[in-house]
Amino acid sequence: MCVCIADYSEDLCRQLMLPPLDGIPALHELQAMLLSPVQAKLPVPADLLAILAAELPTTAANFCADDGTKRAFTRVLTTALDRRITDLRDEPFVAAAVTTCFVDVLRFLDEFLPADARLGLYFHRDAGDRGKPLRPDGIIRASDDHGCGWCNGSILRHQSGNPTSIFNISLPLSLDIYKDRAQIIIASINLYRLLTVVAHQMPTNVLPVDKDVLVDHKAYKRTLRRHFMSDELQVQKRIAPWSKYARLWGVNFTDVQAVYRLTASAAGLVHAAQEEHPVLDDDKYTVVLVPLGLPPKDAEPHTEMELQQAAHGLLHGLGALHAANYVHCDLRWDNCSCSYDRAHYFLLDLETRAPANAAASKLRKDWTPATLCHGCYTPASDLYQFGRMLSKFTATVRVGPVGRKFFERLAVPAAQQQLRVVDLLQHPWIECPGAACTAAGAQPLER
Repeated sequence: MCVCIADYSEDLCRQLMLPPLDGIPALHELQAMLLSPVQAKLPVPADLLAILAAELPTTAANFCADDGTKRAFTRVLTTALDRRITDLRDEPFVAAAVTTCFVDVLRFLDEFLPADARLGLYFHRDAGDRGKPLRPDGIIRASDDHGCGWCNGSILRHQSGNPTSIFNISLPLSLDIYKDRAQIIIASINLYRLLTVVAHQMPTNVLPVDKDVLVDHKAYKRTLRRHFMSDELQVQKRIAPWSKYARLWGVNFTDVQAVYRLTASAAGLVHAAQEEHPVLDDDKYTVVLVPLGLPPKDAEPHTEMELQQAAHGLLHGLGALHAANYVHCDLRWDNCSCSYDRAHYFLLDLETRAPANAAASKLRKDWTPATLCHGCYTPASDLYQFGRMLSKFTATVRVGPVGRKFFERLAVPAAQQQLRVVDLLQHPWIECPGAACTAAGAQPLER
């Protein structure tokens, strides 16, 4: 008769997170915290435990002989301790060693903990920095963007801080020394406990990391990947396959390049990072964007003042597009963001823009018969859609008489609209001071 023994790896993962840390340790306390004893014994084969006990009895006290009840975790720990590692002078082998001894342990915890206790970690490896000392070779980020890096050759050292001020928070640990690999496992578990505390203290409005947005369409799937770079406050956006996206929306890569270039010094809309212009390679579109702002949901205005600030800042972005002879074409709140103080708004998603006054190649689902002007999408079309986008907030935001007059001016169908962005900026509800205005978000060089 075959007897199936239950695997209690998940229970062990839960025990390893106890007790929760009271708070984030001070920087000088992190080294001791990372190598402090874990809260449950880590199962490994008896022969490996004997070797470890002979070499480093204090560290061996964190381990126990495998009894077959935590098989999944035992496999990961055994591999981290005992897999043969060679050629640590070569980058691919170093990357594999770090993954085996460190990343896989963290990943296992993140997959086997109960769903409400998982951080949703993402692992990035920077293989192109030519050994710059202030750039970690890898980055771990929780879904709320707190990060911790590691630096390695044959040595792994945990680091924390920003790109210009990095602190070592563990002693150097060698990937090819058995007892050091045991300490790396312990440090990995304690690092997860630390990141758990940090995650609970982060604001709820931090942008997501490595979020793949899949947009299904009958013709193709569009993938947008937005993630933080390893040492810069930037977001990388990708669209693939670009050719299908471009055919569907009637856009072309040359225009996208042009609009980012022509609006680089304007406020009120997102920018391509310096020296990071849009790139099209193997039918994959990539652009690195700045600045970071609140996600659209968290940027929603809740008072008349916030709604007025949103209208003011976003009008500056529209004005910059129109001055470059382009129109946005996709004015929805999902394509808006603002600064963290909710005072300075700017437009996103310049990939959908088009030359002004061009015949509309297709009707979009959020357009109405009043959007187009004799079959063309014009700057007045943008203003009409802009008004429709913002007026939705008046259902919950009480707007005074002057504000209502402003929205009435925007509600004029595109074919009859005589006003331009510059006219609306002078409306009594906005009262833009002109060249000295700093109301818009995404000011040039803002990060």
